[in-house]
Amino acid sequence: MYRTVDNVGREIEIPNARDDDFGYFTVGQVEEYAKYYRDNGYVVIRNAVAAELCDAANAAFDRECYPSHGFLYRQTTAKPERNIFSAAGHVLNPILNVQSIDPTCYAGFR
Repeated sequence: MYRTVDNVGREIEIPNARDDDFGYFTVGQVEEYAKYYRDNGYVVIRNAVAAELCDAANAAFDRECYPSHGFLYRQTTAKPERNIFSAAGHVLNPILNVQSIDPTCYAGFR
């Protein structure tokens, strides 16, 4: 387990290996994950979104957004910008408000 201090001075633990981590929650464990959320401010719920839907969203992004030379509002700056890529070809500036992007250009992804 890796220990560090967060931005407000609290000690936090970050798992180094799968065995250090706990099993997360599944969709039906409402009481358990609601309590965890209240105590920790976040929760991970495994399989909350169907894998097929995730695959379809990823494919639509690859098809419509990744190659785009258009301007999209970005999460980091809240300004319209073109894609910025890392040396490895990853998009560095995440999209802001996917539900609000232009449906004529990005219908499948939106």
